[in-house]
Amino acid sequence: MSAIVSRFQETTCTIAISTTTSDAVAIAEFNKGSFHAPAALTGANFTVHVSNDGTNYNALQNAAGTAIAVIPATTNEANMLPAETFNFKFMKLVSASSEAAARTITIFLKG
Repeated sequence: MSAIVSRFQETTCTIAISTTTSDAVAIAEFNKGSFHAPAALTGANFTVHVSNDGTNYNALQNAAGTAIAVIPATTNEANMLPAETFNFKFMKLVSASSEAAARTITIFLKG
């Protein structure tokens, strides 16, 4: 008999008031993910910053070197994280604008 080796985890990250970047989320064990945008957002879209050492973060880019944007279709809607995010150990969400209040974002990870 084979065992199911999939795992699901719900976590959060927060973008502090007057900033654009969330705290870090460890994603090393996972290979898929999505997030729910809170009801009130200042930024119109997000980019993802990634890191393998948890200290040095860079914008997630596609093969052409362009930053990959994650655009919430509507608030509280599931927004897929780009597949390339999961080539790294850590990620942060970065809002296009400084948030007018602290924003807590729920992240759903699967692996």
